[in-house]
Order: sequence, then C-alpha cells, then structure tokens
Amino acid sequence: MLTNAQIDEYHTNGFVIPDFRMPGPVLEAIKARHQKLLADHPEHRSFATTARRCSTMTSDFWSSARNDEILDMVGQLIGPDFALWNSSFFAKPALDGKAHPLTRT
Repeated sequence: MLTNAQIDEYHTNGFVIPDFRMPGPVLEAIKARHQKLLADHPEHRSFATTARRCSTMTSDFWSSARNDEILDMVGQLIGPDFALWNSSFFAKPALDGKAHPLTRT
C-alpha cells in the first residue's frame, strides 16, 4: 500500500515510485514468457503492441496485470472503479534494439 506521502507525491507530480517490487519468481516467469514471445513472434523484439493478442502471453499477461497489490495501489490513487484500457509489452533489449522515439540525445 502507498503511504500518504506517496499519494501526495502522485497528486503533486503526476507519478509515484512505490516501494513495491514484484517477487523474484514472478519476474522470472515474466522473463520466461518474454523469451517465449520472442521465439513465437520475433517481430516483437523491442515492442509488442499486441501482447495481449499473442497466444503465448494472453492468460499470463492478465494474471500479472491483476496483481492485487498493484491494483490496490492504483485504487488508492484514482479510486476503486477503473479498467485496463490498453496494454503493450515494452522490453528494450540491453545494448540492442531501436532508440525509443521519445529519447532525447
């Protein structure tokens, strides 16, 4: 859960960096799903705008997106009635891949 100071930070700055971290086993599972996504859809190496449509990601993505701790924090910031409108999987490979269009040089 977010502290009152973190909630105030969000309302002041428009973002907050919570203390929450995904557990190691969950991160390892996400990495494994990403490797499977790349094996099945190499065109998504830098950015998968349609990750939820890829059969290798669909159910796994939704289980990660519905993490209770994350949903509770979002609810603290914008209220309990919200929906996931869109999704993408942004995973720029280290030392490889294209520059992000918003990156300034």
